[in-house]
Amino acid sequence: MIKKYEILEEWLFELNDIKKNKSTAIFERLFEDGKTVLKMHDDYLKTEKDKLRIELYAEEILDSFTPFINFAHEKGFEVIDEVYQWFQHQLKIIMPNTKFQLLEESQTDENLIPLLMKIFQN
Repeated sequence: MIKKYEILEEWLFELNDIKKNKSTAIFERLFEDGKTVLKMHDDYLKTEKDKLRIELYAEEILDSFTPFINFAHEKGFEVIDEVYQWFQHQLKIIMPNTKFQLLEESQTDENLIPLLMKIFQN
C-alpha cells in the first residue's frame, strides 16, 4: 500500500495452488505503532544469521520510500535476490499503448520471416 509516495505496507506471496486459492507469504513489511515490522517465511530464514539480518533490516528501514526487495538486494540478502532479478529482468508490463516488439523486429530480420513461415506450414 502506498500513500503519497510512501510505502505503508509491502508484501510478496507465492501462489502455491491457484485452484485451491493457496499461497505462502514470502515476506510482509508492515508499519505498526510507529515502526517497521518485517516478517519472513521460515523457509527463507535458513540460518540464524538470516533471522538476525531481518531483525536488523526492520530497524534500519527508516526510509519508507524504498521497497524491501530493493533494500534487501542492495544489502546482499541472497534469498531475496532471485525475486529481485525476476522483477528486474523477467517481469513484462504490457500497457494499452505497448507495441509488440517481435513484430517490429520481424520486419528487419531477414531470417525470422522464413523461419516463422516454416514453423506455421507444419
